[in-house]
Amino acid sequence: MLVFKTCLLLLNTSLIILLSRHLLMHYTRLSSPTSWSSLFLIFSLAWATLREAFWLQTMTKTEDWTRNEFLVLYWLPSPLQFCSYLVLPLFYAELYHSSLPSGPKSSFLRSPSLFKYVVRPLFLAVAVGMVGFMAGAGVMQSAACSRSQHASSMADDDDDDLLDDDADPLRRYDDDEDSDDDEGNSSAPSPSSAPSPSSP
Repeated sequence: MLVFKTCLLLLNTSLIILLSRHLLMHYTRLSSPTSWSSLFLIFSLAWATLREAFWLQTMTKTEDWTRNEFLVLYWLPSPLQFCSYLVLPLFYAELYHSSLPSGPKSSFLRSPSLFKYVVRPLFLAVAVGMVGFMAGAGVMQSAACSRSQHASSMADDDDDDLLDDDADPLRRYDDDEDSDDDEGNSSAPSPSSAPSPSSP
């Protein structure tokens, strides 16, 4: 199992290096940061970085994971991976759309500005919304679970107190009898204080 995780870690590291190199080349060539290729590289790099941290955690951490760690390292890469896959059909859709004939009376749906001003901002909004929804749902679930664990721990403490009180009912009964005997002895007159019988 360790060999398998090590191979995945090395593969992921090489993928991060390759994506970082391509992204750096993009920005040195003054490419648009909102182009489809830049978006693909950004989402893929974020996904690969989180997966790298996930595999490192599985190899180095021995105690149980917290809910926030499990959310960030296991569930959060899923919308990033979906967004990076979604870039490819949108890119080919823009290529097909640009190949359609356009005339002076063509509608906005067939104009080249459709993908620049509508499709691409809508895609970014959906991507940010998915990642934000995943993070917000995880935070709310973590807070709800911590509240329920706190309430259950308080209930367990109350149950332990009740069990301590009722642990030995015979001892409590003996204690009650001893206290009753002590009260009876204290109320009974002592022989020294009793009046001496009168002589005939």
